[in-house]
Amino acid sequence: MRCKATWTAGQQQAVKLLRALLVCGLLPLVLLNSGCSIFSLSDSSNSDLGSPTYARGELRSVEHSSLGMVWKGAQGGARELGFTIVKSSKDSRTAQLEATGMSDRTIRIQLAKQGLRLTEISIFVGPNGDETIARLILSKIQQRL
Repeated sequence: MRCKATWTAGQQQAVKLLRALLVCGLLPLVLLNSGCSIFSLSDSSNSDLGSPTYARGELRSVEHSSLGMVWKGAQGGARELGFTIVKSSKDSRTAQLEATGMSDRTIRIQLAKQGLRLTEISIFVGPNGDETIARLILSKIQQRL
């Protein structure tokens, strides 16, 4: 046999108010702490998109293009700049291109698939890096995307 509780109208209102406070107070905390990028203060998943960074002799950029498109752009850009392609390889997730040019310096372009239409580009020029040439190479790649 079940016991049926009888609540007064005031108690029922108090319970409804308590539930509403819990939902309104805890739900935003749960959503903000869930790691969902919709509710985060900055969209860290695309924070590098379109903004190249240069550190330790290497220029890095994330482009909104497929690995195949960026690969074609890297090969075309290297040829346009008069580089001699020494080594190149590509698989479904990565691609590497090594070339010589600009006073026989070695140029290394590495590509990594970050998503269906996101590709990370990494460019290193010479023994110590050269930001100016790396940015020139990146611009030639971007013109082809």
